Amino acid sequence: MKTLARFKWAILLAILGFALQLGPAILVLTTMSQAGESFAGPGAADVNITSPGAYTLWLQNQLFVDGHLATAPLDLPPGTIIKVSRPSDGATIPLSDPGTISMGTGEGMHRIGVGSLTFDAPGLYRIDVGPMSSPRFFHLGKDFLRQYLRLFLAAIAMSVAGTVMIGAAVVIALLTLVRIINKPKASTAAGPAAP
Repeated sequence: MKTLARFKWAILLAILGFALQLGPAILVLTTMSQAGESFAGPGAADVNITSPGAYTLWLQNQLFVDGHLATAPLDLPPGTIIKVSRPSDGATIPLSDPGTISMGTGEGMHRIGVGSLTFDAPGLYRIDVGPMSSPRFFHLGKDFLRQYLRLFLAAIAMSVAGTVMIGAAVVIALLTLVRIINKPKASTAAGPAAP
């Protein structure tokens, strides 16, 4: 036990290093379960924005409706109009082209970005979608690109820090082992026993 106690700093650094290596995986899992609000169109949906900032409006192919998984096409019919407004004062929130962004999950969920918008204040907002003859599913979530850029940078930082800590743990363990091996035994240092 006394020998194991000499390795306490190496063991502690190794544990912290491995925990930091797991960090990126945890970040990915929590980010992929991205909070936001999903709704079906055509029609109007009220969404409560608690955090101002940049958001992406997605078209998605799956949505749970009344406890059942429903599917819809991943395209907007020609002539579809999407209007975002703040009912409290009637202000219209401009919806801009998000560029070509899409994402999917292993469970068959796919999303295509249909608009980028910025909410300047928290509050209740209304999204009107129509006209269309068959339902489509939408999801409003925090800005995709900014969120994943931050995730990517955090994952790199955590991986580098974890690798450095594991490397330091190995160096400390080797130095401790060398000291243990090179330490003269008390009986050998005193010389041979008298006859």
